[in-house]
Amino acid sequence: MKDASVTEPPKKELSPAEVQDVLLQDLRHHLASIRKSVSSGDSRILARVLRQTSVIRKKIWPQTLVRLVESAFPTDYANKPMLIQALKLLPTAGDVTMQEAAAPEAEAAKTLLPESEAFVHLLVLMVLLDRQLYAEAVSVSNALIQRIHA
Repeated sequence: MKDASVTEPPKKELSPAEVQDVLLQDLRHHLASIRKSVSSGDSRILARVLRQTSVIRKKIWPQTLVRLVESAFPTDYANKPMLIQALKLLPTAGDVTMQEAAAPEAEAAKTLLPESEAFVHLLVLMVLLDRQLYAEAVSVSNALIQRIHA
């Protein structure tokens, strides 16, 4: 049992920008988990990642998704400019400056798995649909479908 006289230190309240930095790190971890799921053939890991999308949907800012797209996709990825352009159409969350979290360089250099592409596209689609940008959402989904069929 804990001693009643011992109090735990108060938890530090994170600023909105810090929350987005933590969320970006979580998203990078999710991409690594997707990679692990594909390599091991364990669909439970992928299911765990997909269950987190509702939590991400409530918290994510378009700027955070832009940072994810820029770090996760290689520079020659065909849909990268279209995704960034669609996200830049969205209103920003104010003049909050986010820390640039250290992105693992090896992550962008690795071959991008179709499952990872689909996950990032899904996140972008959720944000676009939540903001009622249906035309952009259709173009993003069509681009993903064409990419998968290629």
